[in-house]
Amino acid sequence: MLMFVPAVAACSSGAVHTSEPASQPAVSTSSTAVSTAATNVRATAVDHSCTSAVLALSLARQVSAMNQPAAFFRLTNRSQRNCTVAGYPNLRLYDRNNRVAANRPRPGGAYLLNDPGPHTLTLRPGETAYFGFGWSAVNQPDGDVRGCTYATRERVVIPGSDVSVATRANLSSPICGRTSSVTAIAPRNAFKIATP
Repeated sequence: MLMFVPAVAACSSGAVHTSEPASQPAVSTSSTAVSTAATNVRATAVDHSCTSAVLALSLARQVSAMNQPAAFFRLTNRSQRNCTVAGYPNLRLYDRNNRVAANRPRPGGAYLLNDPGPHTLTLRPGETAYFGFGWSAVNQPDGDVRGCTYATRERVVIPGSDVSVATRANLSSPICGRTSSVTAIAPRNAFKIATP
């Protein structure tokens, strides 16, 4: 069971264009309201930390509005035991020439992303959690794409781990400027603006 305390953020109106991969693994989440007593979730004796060795990283969905795209990534527990994860992933993005495609994102939300904040999640075998990455697709204030680049590969260090897990996914919008953000790891229904 994924356990969290959701945070709700307001969304500006506007058309949102989406693109999704062809296949997505089944996701098990609970829509039951979480009581305030569950704010601090403790792992049971059988749980262990979700490290890069037991998690698989993949792109879940991309959305864009007002030249401010966002991408959701999924982390799936590949082990045979429950594991716990909490906090913000250390995300690095690379272009097709293996050069860093963006500065290290700051923790937080973006135009299409609310940040649920760090909470401890317990993932059963095969269960998935998500995080969002938000950025600008044009340079500000000029609105051009000079010097922008496309990310084709992503690498993440899981909180509490010093080993990274990687995936190859082409982000559909260029990454421009020096400001981007990454949300805390959370279940699907913790995201209230765009959703994974």
